[in-house]
Amino acid sequence: MMKHITILLSLLFFSLNIDAEEINCPSEHCSPDISTQKPSVLHIPDLNAELKKIRDNGSDSDRWYYFKLFSSAVSSDDLTVSIIKNIGLNMRLDPKKGYLTIEKNGLKQIFQIGAPSSSNNVCPNYNLEILDASEKHAVIRKKCPLFEYGKNESYRGTDYFLYDMETASMFSFWSGYSDNKVEKFPEASPIPTSNLKITETGYEFKWTGSSKSSLKKEIFSIDAKYIRERNKKTKKLEMRCINPEDPKGEFTGGPCEKPGAPTILDQRSH
Repeated sequence: MMKHITILLSLLFFSLNIDAEEINCPSEHCSPDISTQKPSVLHIPDLNAELKKIRDNGSDSDRWYYFKLFSSAVSSDDLTVSIIKNIGLNMRLDPKKGYLTIEKNGLKQIFQIGAPSSSNNVCPNYNLEILDASEKHAVIRKKCPLFEYGKNESYRGTDYFLYDMETASMFSFWSGYSDNKVEKFPEASPIPTSNLKITETGYEFKWTGSSKSSLKKEIFSIDAKYIRERNKKTKKLEMRCINPEDPKGEFTGGPCEKPGAPTILDQRSH
């Protein structure tokens, strides 16, 4: 019995959390591209039962770990994941429009997390994963697998997004990309989630490390603050990124220059 459970959990880990570039994927178990499609082992009843158990009764962090959203998915179950179940907070992807909707009763916020499927872009397929969350925020990782968009031209990348419910905003606080096949997949080393701190007025992010795609293992640092402020004209609460080295935003570049996911809709009942 214990051996059966071990095999089942290994399959769960194998089928839902490993990128194609990191494994040799047996064709009888995986979809052609595990990094861009939901890699389900659909014909193993025990696995499906275990997944259903996690979806229905697992902890929030269990669901974040085992269920990603894939832009190539079709089923609504594969395009929705619960963020905080006890308050009905969910995340839903619309791959055709590139919209990511975060919603619960009385709240619906939509962000442009990807490009519309009809457009030409360097990241036509991607997956989204929740790494950390509360009732009012989430850390979401977006991975774009290797895509060759021209002769000797390719792209793959990673973005870490900070979602803030109170201001209906989503910032990219770490991003990396590579434009060739030689480099490893661009991923932060160390993973930056533990470096994001919640404060009374917003968030602070201080991180020092490298991108795994860097052949020279170059070290760089990021220092940014995300502060909630009331807009004097609209009276709306907004989030502002502040670079402590350039608090007035007088210079170009720096951590606050990274593009986030634009807000499409902020709908709340009062």
